[in-house]
Parts: sequence; C-alpha cells; structure tokens
Amino acid sequence: MGSRWKGQGAQVKALADPISEIVSQLQYFLISSNSIGLLSGMSVLLRADAELTDLLNRACFGRPRVTSEKNEQWFQLSMEEAFYLQYSLKCIKVVDHNDTELNNDELWKHMTSKKETFPILFKAFSHLRSKNWVTRSGSQYGVDFVAYRHHPALVHSEYAVLVLSAQDGSVNGRLGVWSDFHCTLRLCGSVAKTLLILNIEQQQSCAASPSCLDNYIVEERTITRWSPKQGREEKDLKHGFVASNSKDDPAKGGFQHFPGHHRVQIGNGDALSLVATPPSLPASAQVLKNGDPNMVKTIPTNPMVVETFSEYPPLGCFAVSNMCQTVVIGVIKNIDKKDPTGGKVTKAAQKK
Repeated sequence: MGSRWKGQGAQVKALADPISEIVSQLQYFLISSNSIGLLSGMSVLLRADAELTDLLNRACFGRPRVTSEKNEQWFQLSMEEAFYLQYSLKCIKVVDHNDTELNNDELWKHMTSKKETFPILFKAFSHLRSKNWVTRSGSQYGVDFVAYRHHPALVHSEYAVLVLSAQDGSVNGRLGVWSDFHCTLRLCGSVAKTLLILNIEQQQSCAASPSCLDNYIVEERTITRWSPKQGREEKDLKHGFVASNSKDDPAKGGFQHFPGHHRVQIGNGDALSLVATPPSLPASAQVLKNGDPNMVKTIPTNPMVVETFSEYPPLGCFAVSNMCQTVVIGVIKNIDKKDPTGGKVTKAAQKK
C-alpha cells in the first residue's frame, strides 16, 4: 500500500522540504536556545515562542496546549518524544517540579516507572524516527504508533505499528492468537494502512539504564491479508475463463460427437441453441424423431467448454433447446481435439 498524498502538489512540497532537514533545524534551534522541558506526570511540557512553535509543528513533535498567554505557547511531548530529544538528539534538558535537572539515567528511571513497556516502545520510536518516519500515537487505531512519510498535512499515515517483545510475556503480548491477527488486519485494511510489526529482541534482560538500548535488535515485519485475486499469476484471469494443465491434457479446440435422446423431430440444418453449427446426421437418418437415439456430430460456432463424459462427467453432460423447449439430452461420447493454438502457458508451467 503506497503513499496517499493529500491534494495535488503535496508530494512536490514534501520533496522540497524533507523531514531530515526540518529535524536538523529543530535540533539546532533547541540547542542554541538552551530549551528546558518540565516533567509533568507521563509527559514533558516545553515552552515555545513563535519560531520554535513553527519548527515543532513542521517536525511533528508534541502537541500544542491551549493557554491564556498570547506570545508564548506550551507543547506537550510524549515520553518517547521527550527522551528522544534529550537522549538521542541531545538538544533539550528536562527538569522536575523542583526545577532539578534530570540526567539520562534519572529520566529513564522515571519513565520506566510510569510505563513498564517504555524501553521497547522508545526503541521502536527511535528506530522509526532515525529513518525519518514521522511517528505519532496510534491509540485511535488500536496500535502503538502510526508512521507518516512526511507531515500529516501532506500525506496520510502509511503504517499502523505494533511493538512486540517475546521477553515481556503477557505485558505487551498482543497478536497471541489468529483471531487477533484477523481483527487487527481488518481494522488496518478499513483505514488503508499496512500493519507493521516491530519485534524487539532483548539480548540482555536488564533495563536499568538507557545504555541497554544498544543491546536491543529491531526486526521489521509487514503483514497483509492474502487476496486470491492478487495471488494469481495471470492478472487478466477473470470469472468465466477456463484454465487447464498445460502439461497434462491441455484444453484444445475441436468438435464433439454425442448420443442424444430427443423429444421432437430434428433434421439436417436445424438451428439449435447449443451454439453449434447445424447438426450432421448419419446418412441413414435424415430426420430424428421423438425417441430415436443416435450419434450426432457438431462443431460449435462459439467457444464452449466440454469434455467426454467418461473422463470429466461434470463437463460431459448437455441439453439442447429449440424454440424455448428442450429437445435433446445426452452425454458427450468423443471429442476430436485439435492442436492447441493461442493457449496461454503460465510462467510456472514453462519452468517445469
């Protein structure tokens, strides 16, 4: 599922102003202004002037908080965003309610105490952000994050991200049964997103400090629903078409001989609704009447799918109608097949 840009020219705007450059501008401004974030429960508040507000909005960090101050605005950063700015980008400092600065270890300890799954969630967040994916909360879709190729104003989110870790057991143990997969995939499909699973493998179980992040390995997996239509090798295969084994008794053109039991009189040249040329009767019988069994040879004028009754019973039965009345019923006894011409051989069959 590719990127869905919002409006004409959105992709051009995104290419002209890449996220990597916007984040670099934000990082430089935060360092030069010695920005300080205030720890508030499970988030960090960052005071922003007009220029910083513009950079935070363009880089998609935090959400603005409504205040009565006209010249200043506060941005609420999630724990993953705040720790990414302090630990990974090293561009802000975080203080507690006593105005005491918290170093990386202290901030890590506070955040892991508030959210047990913070280590793997932050590893997933920093993994996506390092690849220049705009990462936002995905709680409205029942996932951990949603990933955008650029600013949400220009493009719809492309991935619904679930973060899993086998070491956590039942703490973050989703998608434990197949019904969970089906429900999540149907939800992602209804909102046009691809399910991205980030499996965090912890080589060491200790998560006492952020240094343990170096021992985490991120494995990416995308999961989509299987569609029979998409799984076909031949894209132009449609309902009503006939396929056969190209190596074993392939379908061929021909004409058929069938014994039939007719209910009215039939003569040479009569037009019947079997979609065939006029029947060719034996020389000894110019007219067939009700109750006369006989062998009739026909050549269809339009494509038909038939086989001998002895080999393929479902394709070997027939009925013929004339003037909206069934006049002949029977089975196909023999088919004179021609050499296959114009048949399409699949790539898989060609390799065999």
